[in-house]
Amino acid sequence: MFGPSWAAWRAWLCAVLGLPMSEAEAAIFRRCTGRTTLPTAPCREVWTIAGRRSGKSRIAAFITVFLAACRTYRLAPGERGRVPVISPSKAQGRIIFDYAVAMIESVPALAALVTRKTAESADLATGVSITIQSASFRTPRGFSNVAADFDEAAFWRDDSGANPDTEIARSVRPALASVPGALLVSISSPYSQRGELFRMYDKHFGRDDSDILI
Repeated sequence: MFGPSWAAWRAWLCAVLGLPMSEAEAAIFRRCTGRTTLPTAPCREVWTIAGRRSGKSRIAAFITVFLAACRTYRLAPGERGRVPVISPSKAQGRIIFDYAVAMIESVPALAALVTRKTAESADLATGVSITIQSASFRTPRGFSNVAADFDEAAFWRDDSGANPDTEIARSVRPALASVPGALLVSISSPYSQRGELFRMYDKHFGRDDSDILI
């Protein structure tokens, strides 16, 4: 997965997680973010605009597995954290979910963490579950989300034709704000100059002082 053609995504991972970069990765980072200063700490949100066939689903699955399996969160006894994959439909979300499950099952140490698996969720011994969720601003509420994966947010629509991405982001952010190390990841193809993806781009692109990375 991480051969030469994945160089830009390696730079992306370093930026998102606040990891050191090579000179080549730093050059990619500056070119793609409009920033001059390299990040030294993990970001709080990352909104990524990427074209079709760019590997969005696989990198989304990779970061989802990392957030669910490799980080420790403070959870109350009996509380289960969630990393929801929120997509235009559950069928689309299952693409990322299937990639994530395959990655987990391919590594024995990670496979041993799986305590329960269904068609739409995987419970891990870390106390965190990876779940699939369709794009509705009502469904993220009431759960202990420790991270969130927004898939193709520029294309979320409700029955009236409106774009609910801003309302979903508003419903997810309060829970994430109370979780140290929580991360909101949004990876989408571009669509139009409206909605949360464009709003975040317009507000945060090229800003060295922001912990929201575009």
